Amino acid sequence: MQFCAFGMWSALYAYTPELYPTHVRATGTGFASAVGRIGSLIGPSLIGFILPAAGQAGVFALGAGAFVLAALVVLTLGEETKGRTLESISH
Repeated sequence: MQFCAFGMWSALYAYTPELYPTHVRATGTGFASAVGRIGSLIGPSLIGFILPAAGQAGVFALGAGAFVLAALVVLTLGEETKGRTLESISH
């Protein structure tokens, strides 16, 4: 699971900066990172409730569900940036 998480972070930090106009790129990327950090604060708290009730399978289901939700958000709201200039993406 951690292997997949690190793979996701590599793709995320390569993809998200392209989505923001140059003059707000650092702010936008920082905000997206902060939202992820909030999730990393909430996750362990949820595990404290899920582990006793659903066991290890429930904990892994929580992680898988979070990855699936993130993938669905990118599939529906994401923008293909391959082969495009930063100027054309940020308009």
